[in-house]
Amino acid sequence: MYQSLEGVHILDQWVGKLKKENEMPKAEETIQFRKMKYTLLEESHAQEKEFYRLKAEKMEYDKEKEQSKIRQEDERLRLEVEKMELAKKESDHRIMMMDVSAMPEMQRLYFEELYDETQSCLRQSTLKIED
Repeated sequence: MYQSLEGVHILDQWVGKLKKENEMPKAEETIQFRKMKYTLLEESHAQEKEFYRLKAEKMEYDKEKEQSKIRQEDERLRLEVEKMELAKKESDHRIMMMDVSAMPEMQRLYFEELYDETQSCLRQSTLKIED
């Protein structure tokens, strides 16, 4: 892109220099230089279009990459929540199945309280599902 513009600038300087020296180039040379200038401008325009096309393509790629990261993070968090829920269910199940009759009184009272809390939580979650 910049090479072509540099070429146009050099041609403009050369033509300007010739005009200053009152050495007007021949009509054929003028036409040839104008064609060269036009060709260089076309090349510059094509390079600029390609530059912006590639820039837009990169932006789209970056956007997709960022969306992919977000989806992966969402999935990781979903799995983490699921893992925690399973651990909670397992813990609740162990508490519900515990035989507290052979435990010392303090330990038995503690686990009976946990049992009551677990049942309360299970009832509340059942009510939420029914609503």
